[in-house]
Amino acid sequence: MPESNLDEVIKLAEQLSPEDRLQLWHYLAQLPDSGLQSGSLVAPEITLDGELAEITYSDLPVMVSTETSATIFLKSREILQVTFRPENFRQSRMEVPS
Repeated sequence: MPESNLDEVIKLAEQLSPEDRLQLWHYLAQLPDSGLQSGSLVAPEITLDGELAEITYSDLPVMVSTETSATIFLKSREILQVTFRPENFRQSRMEVPS
C-alpha cells in the first residue's frame, strides 16, 4: 500500500532542524484554512516599582523576575512563585548519597 502524502510530509518534517520546524509551523498557522490563531504569549512588562512599561491587560498574566526568583500574577493576584536558592544547591551537590 503506498504511503499517503501526510506520511511523507511527517518523515520530511522529522529531518528538519528545530529552527526549520518552527518556520514550518508558522507557515502552516498562516494558511487561511488552518483554524489557528497566532499572537504573542509574552506578558507585558512592568517595572519593579509598579510602573507600566507598556499598556497591560488585566486578563494577561504578568511575570516579575529577578536572578533567583520569578512570580506570576493574574488579575493582580500572585498565582505562582518559584525561588532558586544557589547556596542550598551548592551544598546539596557536595552531599554524598548514603
